[in-house]
Amino acid sequence: ISRRALEIVRESWRERLPGLSLRDEIVSMRNRMENSLRLPRSAEFDLKHSPGGLIDIEFLIQFLKLSHPEKHERLWTPRPAEALTQIREAGLLSDHDADRLVTHYHRLRTVQRMLRLLFETSKDLIPRQDVKRRQLARALAPHLDDATASLTSLPREMEEIRVLFNRTLTESNGEL
Repeated sequence: ISRRALEIVRESWRERLPGLSLRDEIVSMRNRMENSLRLPRSAEFDLKHSPGGLIDIEFLIQFLKLSHPEKHERLWTPRPAEALTQIREAGLLSDHDADRLVTHYHRLRTVQRMLRLLFETSKDLIPRQDVKRRQLARALAPHLDDATASLTSLPREMEEIRVLFNRTLTESNGEL
């Protein structure tokens, strides 16, 4: 059933892609999402929705998948880390960029899962409060080499994700 569903999606995109400015659509959608993001005072940033968050990685993957539907049929995996590996193998991202995105994706997802379990929430908000940050770092310790440093470095990593997102969308005009 899933193979047939993916084939229907591919057929639909093949019909819609000609003349579509995929880059402009993605940038517009991402801008709307960022403009509507409202963080509570208790949160430093949102792992998923803040610039450079999981959404940027997912949108980047979708952009590359949709930009090359005929050339790279294998890119239609629903798993982001696997898709990044396939995108690298297809030559759509450099080894360095793909490796960085996979590393960042795994770290963000690890922190996201721990946040949700620890604080029993569906939100992806990194707390400002030192007590909660220490609790999160302790919970992450078995999963990350240096959890405290990892939490401190998340904003820098998210900036790197945003740079890769912007550069990739800029280098490819998205006109199909």
